[in-house]
Amino acid sequence: MGSSFIVTVIVCSALMIEFKVLETDGLARVGELKIEDTFIQTPVFMPVATRGSLKGVPFGLNILEKNYSLILANSWHLWLRPGVDVIQRHGSLHKFMNWQGKILTDSGGFQVFSLGHGVTFNEEGVSFINPYDSQRVFLTPEKSIEIQAKLKVDIAMALDVCSASPYDFQRCKSDLEVTNIWLLKALDFKSKMYSELNVFGIVQGGVFEDLRMRSIEFVRSHDLPGIAVGGLSVGERKIDMYKIAKIISSELPVDKPRYIMGIGLPLDLVVLSYFGYDMFDCVLPTRAARFGRAYVETEELWLNLKTSEYLNDDRVLDENCECFTCSNYTRAYISHCLRVDEMVGGILLTIHNLNYYSKLMKKICNAIRTGSIKDLVTNFVHTWLRTPKFVSILGEEQVGDLECLIF
Repeated sequence: MGSSFIVTVIVCSALMIEFKVLETDGLARVGELKIEDTFIQTPVFMPVATRGSLKGVPFGLNILEKNYSLILANSWHLWLRPGVDVIQRHGSLHKFMNWQGKILTDSGGFQVFSLGHGVTFNEEGVSFINPYDSQRVFLTPEKSIEIQAKLKVDIAMALDVCSASPYDFQRCKSDLEVTNIWLLKALDFKSKMYSELNVFGIVQGGVFEDLRMRSIEFVRSHDLPGIAVGGLSVGERKIDMYKIAKIISSELPVDKPRYIMGIGLPLDLVVLSYFGYDMFDCVLPTRAARFGRAYVETEELWLNLKTSEYLNDDRVLDENCECFTCSNYTRAYISHCLRVDEMVGGILLTIHNLNYYSKLMKKICNAIRTGSIKDLVTNFVHTWLRTPKFVSILGEEQVGDLECLIF
């Protein structure tokens, strides 16, 4: 069995958030995140509803709700369209979306800096060109908090500067200094105006260990209800991402949920849970579905249903899956829909992929509870790193080094 150890954090009675680490197996941990009356088992994956919509799956049909109770939306996108006033008329983002679960919102730091051209920032905030109407907009850390508070989300993220790859030490250092100043401004504003809002700070620093350590120390000093790691999987090699994630995981607070942002390849979820992370989000399961990819529990890893080879395949996507899609449709039908641009093909794959991710997180939690997480990681890593189509994406030179790093 995994080691049993419990840490309870009640950040503030007004905040209505608690986190417990229930069991550990090495660095990996099973925890319980309680937000008001909702209990969320960690490690947890959050599906992404960037603009308030999980592409292809309406809320309220119990397709998503039966497997997930926490999702991610992006306050930056929602602020630009449809606007906070539109959502406020419905009472909250939850009601606007018809979502009964909990919502974490990203502040939009990554989205702003991914715009590239026309972005300038200083200690006061960031100026950029609105991609929807081409007007210049200025976003401050205080405004980001105000937006998320008005949306009435359950967990908000402080505005940060996401350093771009390829990384330059001095640029990452400067970005980190601004991120720290913005966190102070955000927390000061929150304490005065929205004291009940749960705000996570974000660790930045590129691929530089000393910058990451400085960032962790700064964010930890503010005793926030959770801590996030941003600025990874944004162009660096996978081995560099894993190296930094592994090094800094042991420096993150034991008694707070650890959220690693924007990372969600199935291999990543298994490995980073092994390193001790608790929360994940990524657009991959929904985006991959729209491009015809179905993740499966076989050595194939995934199927590309847009190819013609599946038009004569009358099997279900995955015989190990009991989702709505696998219970009712064949590979041939889904492939046909995708190839003639019928949206139902992507919808069916989205349902399947989200079910796959839910099952994977439950498998990870069970392995930690039973003291067998290393076995799960070993089997998963060896399968992925020996599958030609994944190795062709990753590059041969990283495979051996990755195995050594992980174990």
